[in-house]
Amino acid sequence: MLKAVTVKFVHFYQCIVMFIEGLEISFWNAVFTTCVGHIREFPSAKRLTGLCRMLVGGGGMLGLYICVLDHIAALASNSGLFLQTA
Repeated sequence: MLKAVTVKFVHFYQCIVMFIEGLEISFWNAVFTTCVGHIREFPSAKRLTGLCRMLVGGGGMLGLYICVLDHIAALASNSGLFLQTA
């Protein structure tokens, strides 16, 4: 019974974290790039919108790649799934 209650709380906190992460991703993908495109001080603001979207997407992919490598390294060190060198 205690394990089931603990799992429910963990899922509740994961939902909160995912909600906040969704708001952050929405800001960077929609609001930030649109604001860059509407700044009049930049001579080519419309071109910067595309560049900004590519950089935000590239940063997201890089962050995912780093997280996956970190997860693989944690699995390798804890459970012995991968070969370890001395």
